[in-house]
Amino acid sequence: MALVDSHVYFGGAKLASTLDTDTGINTLKTSGGGGGGAATIANGADATQGNTADAPYSDATGATPGTNNSIEKGLYVAMRGTGANAQNVQGAVAQASTTSVGILPTALYGSSTAPTAVTAGQWARPWGSLNGATATFLADSAGNLVGAALVSVDSIAATTRALAVQSFSNRFNGATWDRERKYSGKSRIVSTAAGGSPTVAKASAADLGGAAGQNGAAITYLQFYDTATTPVVGTTAIVLTFPIPANAAFSTPSAWAQTYFGSGLAYAFTTDAAGTTGAAAAAVTAFSMNFA
Repeated sequence: MALVDSHVYFGGAKLASTLDTDTGINTLKTSGGGGGGAATIANGADATQGNTADAPYSDATGATPGTNNSIEKGLYVAMRGTGANAQNVQGAVAQASTTSVGILPTALYGSSTAPTAVTAGQWARPWGSLNGATATFLADSAGNLVGAALVSVDSIAATTRALAVQSFSNRFNGATWDRERKYSGKSRIVSTAAGGSPTVAKASAADLGGAAGQNGAAITYLQFYDTATTPVVGTTAIVLTFPIPANAAFSTPSAWAQTYFGSGLAYAFTTDAAGTTGAAAAAVTAFSMNFA
């Protein structure tokens, strides 16, 4: 069988046929065997005997666009259908979508905020700034965004994910990271009072810089306390003790510089290493200490 010049031929003989003006399909006129009715020669679903057009197409939602030939059916399924077999190529895939159809945009999505979080198996669209520049966001292996910001606070938590935009040094104090700082704090006693002059140099976390002064006729001990309140000689726990020779100028060891005091930096002078008795008046003079 062959189609030539819009007519139907079989074995070289032209068969009678009728051209459907709506679908452009030639309908073969037959008789005998099988009821002798008309049959449609087409690519679509089988037509009921006697019909001259393909059967109507209905998608899974029940929508019936009407009688369509096979090419129209294919286009309907591909571009307009809403059923289970439809492949919608209209519209863009949304951020965090799991759809298996549609178009993933290649143009940047302008936004002043960070991208919407997605999970495994979801689509992520290209992100851009409001001036059209490509926006780049760094993230760790778990998908947590790394913020690019100027860090201007002390005691940054060890778990903070921050990307510094300027270079500065940090030191770990055993719990958090601290910026490298200058010793801007000062504490000064011209002459100690009776009882050892217990003093709070800084009522919050501090780094010891150094201390110096002049001792009198008896050995004296400089006691350091990690507290934000005035220490009580003989009661408050001592964290460092520095012995001061009699009749000598003194300074604390350089190795003690940047010793960290988490609660606060306080000190007092005592007559014994255990720190139970405060020093006498004028035991130490010209005392100065710096800290951060």
